[in-house]
Formats: sequence, C-alpha cells, structure tokens
Amino acid sequence: AANYQFSIDGSIKQSWSSSSSYRWVTGPSDAGTHTVTCQAKDAYGREASRDVTYEIFIDTTPPQGTIKINNDARYTNSTDVTLNLSATDNATGVSQMRFSNNGTDWSDPEPYVTERQHCPLEAGDGTKRVYTQFKDGAENWTQPPFPYGEIILDTTPPIIEILSPSNNSVVTGGQ
Repeated sequence: AANYQFSIDGSIKQSWSSSSSYRWVTGPSDAGTHTVTCQAKDAYGREASRDVTYEIFIDTTPPQGTIKINNDARYTNSTDVTLNLSATDNATGVSQMRFSNNGTDWSDPEPYVTERQHCPLEAGDGTKRVYTQFKDGAENWTQPPFPYGEIILDTTPPIIEILSPSNNSVVTGGQ
C-alpha cells in the first residue's frame, strides 16, 4: 500500500497518509495561485521518482455590482419592475445572484443575467428598494453594504378638483 503527503507552496505539509486525497483544514489565506505537491512512497518506504504538482487558485474577493430599477426611473405605478444588473469579478467570474426587498430575506440563488423581471415590490406607495447579492465561481457572495436600486411606487391616481369657476356659476361668452 502506498503512502502520500501533500504540501502547498512547499511549506504547509500534512502527515503521510494512506489516502490519496486530502482536505486542507488550514491552507494559505492569501488569494492567488498556489502550488500543491503530492509525494508518494510505497510500502517499503521508497519515494516515487517524481512528485506530482498542480496549481490552484484561491479567490477570497467577492464580486461587485450595481442594480437599477426600470433603467433608473424615478417613479413606477406597478409593483412589477425590471431590474437592470451589472456585476464583475476579476478572478472567477460572476455565476449567480439573489434579491431582497429588505436586505435580510433573500430569494433563492439563480444564474446571473443583466436584466430580470422582479415582482412584487413591497406593497404601499413610497420609496422602495431592491437589494442584490452576486456570487462568483469560488462561492463568494457580495458582502454588505449590498448594492440596491431605488424607485418611488405611486399607485394612487391624482384627484382633480375644479376651483374656478365656483360651483353653480354661469360662464358666458368665453369669460
């Protein structure tokens, strides 16, 4: 039976083990490219003639993004709106997104797109916000403060009141 030892960047080593796989409990904390090396030896203690090495990339930076509601309109009369989204992640790309009307309760994650229907906004006229989080390929979610879009919901129709001429007045000759 063979034994294996793994190391990262030549310094973080785990003990020799009969398992050919290893889960790192503590590894490098800095983002970037790191080299993983696997050494092997047989049951007699003879080491393999060469080590197996490969590179891993550690991404600790969450994606950044913006959200606009109805292309940054100031008002809407409907709780159904269109979200315009833009997100970037320089390391592993943006893969998913989710939404909240309050910044606490989130929708289920879904694939990242740049435009999406959102319904409903919270009920009642007034300023409404929709928050978003984006997730990258390394499972990093956008951290607070979350990007949000803002719009004023106005579902109350205007009231028209005729003030002139006064009630029961007679208007003649274009006066």
